[in-house]
Amino acid sequence: MVNRKEKIENLPERLTKIRQINKVNIKTFAEKSGLQYTTAQNYLLGTREPTLENLRKIAEAFNVNINWLLTGKGEIFISKKTMMPKTFRERIKKDIAAVNGEVIDSLSFKDRLNDILSGKDKLRRLEVIELARKLGQPLEEYLVLSNYMPDVFDKALGNDKIVGMLRNIGTLTDEEISEVIDSLSLVLEGYMARKEKEKKKN
Repeated sequence: MVNRKEKIENLPERLTKIRQINKVNIKTFAEKSGLQYTTAQNYLLGTREPTLENLRKIAEAFNVNINWLLTGKGEIFISKKTMMPKTFRERIKKDIAAVNGEVIDSLSFKDRLNDILSGKDKLRRLEVIELARKLGQPLEEYLVLSNYMPDVFDKALGNDKIVGMLRNIGTLTDEEISEVIDSLSLVLEGYMARKEKEKKKN
């Protein structure tokens, strides 16, 4: 265990590396970690030392090996199959408690549900889509909480039209919804890039 009276060496560089590998800006890094923007910014700049609790939040949000985060040793990421984010697992437990057993029995991954909820197994994106639809929960919320929403959607989800579209694609199959999300993310990337060029010109 690291002595918290001592500064964690090169931590800002490792935090920056996590952000760069995941291709997220500081705002998204903070939101996914459950931190205030200024707090995350201070951690990244090295002007403030994170608490162990906040380091755990960052590690869980980005699937990072906490030992690497603290010491720089070992693999950067833990196995992708290890767990879903804790906040998402807690949300699933709450939403499952509100439905009847028939809904649970209809899930294609019902045999793995206990392992998923305990953090021993991980849902695929298609399974997250299936779960949101069968539990009657907002698809975009489940995708964001499970870390399966493409990063380019961060700004787009502030647009009511896009959120409305995601909520009204119920006639498509789960596979088609996943393809729509991938396709729309490419469109949004082009749109955001065009807007950025226009901003630089003005």
